[in-house]
Amino acid sequence: LGLAILETRLGVVIVITVLVWLLCSRVASADVSLEWAATEALVVVLALAIFVGVVQIVQEDSRSYVLLLEKPRAGVAIRNGCFMDVKLLVFDSSDVVRLVPQGGLLGGVLVRRGATHFVGGRSPYFVRVYSPWERELGYFEVPAGEYIFQATVPPLVLSPAERPQFTNRAEEPVAVCMCDEGCWTDSLWLPLAPVFARLRWPARRVSPGGSVEMLSPCTLRVYGCGVMGTFAQHAAARVFKGESAEFAGTFRWTHTGTSIRRSCSSLLHCVR
Repeated sequence: LGLAILETRLGVVIVITVLVWLLCSRVASADVSLEWAATEALVVVLALAIFVGVVQIVQEDSRSYVLLLEKPRAGVAIRNGCFMDVKLLVFDSSDVVRLVPQGGLLGGVLVRRGATHFVGGRSPYFVRVYSPWERELGYFEVPAGEYIFQATVPPLVLSPAERPQFTNRAEEPVAVCMCDEGCWTDSLWLPLAPVFARLRWPARRVSPGGSVEMLSPCTLRVYGCGVMGTFAQHAAARVFKGESAEFAGTFRWTHTGTSIRRSCSSLLHCVR
């Protein structure tokens, strides 16, 4: 899942190329029937529907995270202003296809919470940012400067406290897992890491307005409750020693434009 978006783009290009080749060969041989045309149309529709579905699963709304310029400087540096670790895939401006990032196909840079990563001195760069479960949080063209990457509206808020605790400010109950720092379930290179963390660590149910004592430092994961929400991670954070956490709940951005326009724009963005 680490390169789900990139692999999907490559798969779509291959599928479209094969279909065009088959169509041209059939037309050239004058061997085109109504049944064959209907079958090809059905295959194309199903392929595009699966592609759009995968994109919606592994790609975050572009309005959820921002990359802000803090100050000018030579080269490009990015500071992680989120409460969780993130992974960067960096592409040079000379890489037109942008399928293989710096460091190879399985490459990537882990940026800890609050840390700054110097990308390089040959700007601009194209940077993809990933979170746990390999969701793509954003895709940016980055000129020279020092930047901060942060959430528009963070679902978790951390603050210093003498007695660390987790407080649920949302209107629905949640399940909380507190994973030991450095556990194998914290790896951003592990597919479905939140699912393994939910199975590995015990969860505590927290009602709306309720609080539980929190052991820090830890990796805090917030899940939904009920049968459908057991493995649905709402938020995650790397909690330092002496910090409390408040969960404000998740929200969804309002849709813009028609569903057809959104699907087409997502397709064009991913295959260009």
